[in-house]
Amino acid sequence: MPYCNIKTNTKVENKKELSKALTKVIELIPGKTENWIMTSIDDEAVMTFAGTDDPCALITLKTYGEPAQKYYDMVTEGFTETVSKILEIQPDRIYVDHEPIEHWGWNGANF
Repeated sequence: MPYCNIKTNTKVENKKELSKALTKVIELIPGKTENWIMTSIDDEAVMTFAGTDDPCALITLKTYGEPAQKYYDMVTEGFTETVSKILEIQPDRIYVDHEPIEHWGWNGANF
């Protein structure tokens, strides 16, 4: 049930590649498989970081339940490496926001 959104001020030419790469990172969390992962990409956003409009990104990951701390660390590292490589954004210009969710609805009901 993870949902991952990336917002960036760059143009993302290869959205499918980026989406697939983000999915692979999320799969580092036990029980989170491609069958349940939703991704979205918001590119060319009006964003600044540290007072400049140089390339930057915010990655938000919402998960049902709270993973162990080591998975937060693994996912943050994986997202940062992936986005830095694919979008050519410096790692120190990427934020990762983890949002564990207690109530999650799907298919007309809640888990």
